Amino acid sequence: MFVSAVQRLIPGTTAYAVVYPASFGPSSPDIGVNDTLRYFDTRPKECPQQLYVMSGYSQGGVVMHRAAVKMDKSFLKNRVVAAVTMGDGGQLATKEKPLYSSPVGPIPVWPAELDGRIKFNCMSGDPVCTGNSINILAHISYALGNSSEDSAKFVKEQLDKMKGGTAKSFVSRLWTNLM
Repeated sequence: MFVSAVQRLIPGTTAYAVVYPASFGPSSPDIGVNDTLRYFDTRPKECPQQLYVMSGYSQGGVVMHRAAVKMDKSFLKNRVVAAVTMGDGGQLATKEKPLYSSPVGPIPVWPAELDGRIKFNCMSGDPVCTGNSINILAHISYALGNSSEDSAKFVKEQLDKMKGGTAKSFVSRLWTNLM
């Protein structure tokens, strides 16, 4: 839903699904991080003007956090328009407490280069991103709310800021799947 919402607001947007098992094992996010870093090692060289959005739901957010801290800081600052997550335990990581311990391992705080360009979506009662609930139904209900549309608007606003006005630019959205 988020991909189609972004594509409606920013025509020409494409998406890449990070390849990883999205299982409960602690190595699952690492497989996604490796694929994300591989993607960012090749794609920007092929398309030097392309901009990116990093996005993930649940464990996909873990993948994006972990990949971002390993990426070139100037790339994050100049080529990543926004980071958008849903049901992301990483929102519990802060500058004061830069690692959040999750069931699939530590989640680092987003790099400072993305400050102001991060949107966390957390449904009321979602135990993954609130850290204090047991309502798993809240964690699987993001398609029912306005998260996708609100996040797409956020991405468009960030793109407009980055491009200095109304953007008609090609943006690739890097995303990760369920878990």
